Amino acid sequence: MYIGHIELNEAYIQVNGVCLLVLSAGNTDGQLVVCVHGFPDTPHTFMHQLQPLIDAGYYVVIPFMRGYAPSQTGPDVDYFPQRLSEDILALIDHFSDNPAIILGHDWGAIAAYGAAQLAPDKIDKMITAAVPPFKVFSTAGGDLKQSWRSRYAVLFQCGPLANWSMRKNNCSGLDWLWGYWSPTWHYSPEDIQPLKDCLSQGGAMEAATGYYRAMVRGSIADTRFAKLLMEPISVPTIVFSGTDDGCISPVFFDDLSESFSDEWQSISIQDAGHFMHREKPEPFNTAMLTFLRSSL
Repeated sequence: MYIGHIELNEAYIQVNGVCLLVLSAGNTDGQLVVCVHGFPDTPHTFMHQLQPLIDAGYYVVIPFMRGYAPSQTGPDVDYFPQRLSEDILALIDHFSDNPAIILGHDWGAIAAYGAAQLAPDKIDKMITAAVPPFKVFSTAGGDLKQSWRSRYAVLFQCGPLANWSMRKNNCSGLDWLWGYWSPTWHYSPEDIQPLKDCLSQGGAMEAATGYYRAMVRGSIADTRFAKLLMEPISVPTIVFSGTDDGCISPVFFDDLSESFSDEWQSISIQDAGHFMHREKPEPFNTAMLTFLRSSL
């Protein structure tokens, strides 16, 4: 498979009871970087980060997250956030004997935070984008604007309606989300087509919106992982946000000091939205590589 002009190796790997399509490229002797996409997106989201990471000597691995075709999907697959974190840790064990780096966007960031809480010894450094640690949501207070921004997540609690709203008119719901969350990003039809191809396959849209239902219902049924996500993170982390993000208010990235017990940085990318790593790859990549080269 090609992402941009880069050809990646493809392998189906069994982890935690599901089969994931995993793409890889770079120096197999280099440090492992696991890149984890979010919603609504695919491994193509990291097209601008791939070459810089490869050129820096890293071995880059990017899974299609569970439920995202052609990775395994279906009503029997568990989409609770803890499973996503465990998938990352299983991939680290599969590809490396040493601590890895995680780059996670959106749901990939949530999965990364969970992995850092479950097994911090397996993670050297962490790069997250568009979603802050969960601790800040409990301390930032009520935010009516954020409640309005998050109305899509309420819609997604109703599976059939959510899936119909995303699928209708050639997946126009996906275009709406991209445009609303990144209002100044002039993406091309070619940019979003891999996502539409992915979520148009049987069961994939149900899985993608099912993440939101599993988060709510699973956390009610078992509060342990939700409580774990509220604990300070002990992995060195850089957190990216976009000043124009229409999904999560920039205020939630202002003070992350209570979310970490190790070194952390917060980088705000100007004139960028939820997909800041795609919209403004140059400042994103510069800060990312500086962070990875630093000795914290």
